[in-house]
Amino acid sequence: MQPSLPSAVPAVIRILGQIGPTDGDSVELDFNDTNFQLQGNSTKAPTVTATDSLSDSPAGDVEVNMQWSISLDGGSKFTQVATNLQVAFVTWDFAHGYDTVNAVSTNSGITARRIQRSAAINALQYDITSLATFTATSLSTNPGFSPNVSVDANLGGHPWVVLDNGTACDCYSLAELSTSILQMIGVSSAKAERAYPTGGIPPGNTDTTSPETDASGRILNYMDGFFSSGQEIPNNYEGFFEVTDQGSREGYTVAPLQGPLSAYSGSVSGDPLFFNMIRNTLQKARSTTSPHQGRQYWNSPTTGVDFNVEVPFPTLP
Repeated sequence: MQPSLPSAVPAVIRILGQIGPTDGDSVELDFNDTNFQLQGNSTKAPTVTATDSLSDSPAGDVEVNMQWSISLDGGSKFTQVATNLQVAFVTWDFAHGYDTVNAVSTNSGITARRIQRSAAINALQYDITSLATFTATSLSTNPGFSPNVSVDANLGGHPWVVLDNGTACDCYSLAELSTSILQMIGVSSAKAERAYPTGGIPPGNTDTTSPETDASGRILNYMDGFFSSGQEIPNNYEGFFEVTDQGSREGYTVAPLQGPLSAYSGSVSGDPLFFNMIRNTLQKARSTTSPHQGRQYWNSPTTGVDFNVEVPFPTLP
């Protein structure tokens, strides 16, 4: 502002927007007149609230022709001070970042590019279940699955690098990226989880929220070969993400693509959603022709998987 204002001057800002053509066939996006103060040679505009709504679903790129006006007499008379074209994003709720280390929402890591990507993936989806389903489906092919790449171990804990580089990654990394995308468009209930094999220590155990290790240091694994052309791979856990839609928890896996799955209806000692996520994975793996897929065995870091004795998963034959 010229000249620079030595003291604060009360003002009112008015923002009017039009989406699309300006020939009378556009959609209005206007905001409440908002009080603020002018001071010095520049000022920070206040947070303003729209009086119009754009859509009930996310959108990645919305071009808005904006008109900015200021009143210095309490709102009786406004003077237009600027016009410009803004690109807006429509999100489900307030955007959040996602801390993959502590598995919590944050107010950091929010960028226009990330919001645009996340909203574009989920355009025209009108409920949280659909948002989660479309996110998982999109990531199942791009970037896709690789058992040998971990966001935390190989990519510095930054799931967005996966989209930047098109890097296929493991099941938990895909769950972290899904969660990051959903948090970025305001699905605050989204979080990445791990469900573990169970039934070994103690025998018949039904808690799938933590790994099981026997007295000799062997860890309980299940055999998984969905993405290996029949090759059997020992797996420590099933990586998945969950959301809550209308009070109900739902679980999803990207690799293999599954969901929404609800919590297990029977009695278990751990979390029933975790239990059902890995239970469903084991059931699907058993539909293959490889004899050990979908079944649990002790795996030693020195001698490998002991196929002589299967550890039964509770509730599965």
